[in-house]
Amino acid sequence: MQWQEVRNIYPDQYVLLEILTSHTENNVQYVDEVALVRAIQDPHEATKELF
Repeated sequence: MQWQEVRNIYPDQYVLLEILTSHTENNVQYVDEVALVRAIQDPHEATKELF
């Protein structure tokens, strides 16, 4: 799934993603494909997942 697809399906929501494919150009990593693990409704829970 592309990032734009995730944004269209889950607008203005926190989401937990897994990176499936990525590539590096000039020492910058670009994410190509992601898999949605789950949507997170509570901002405090999203912060906990981040840390």
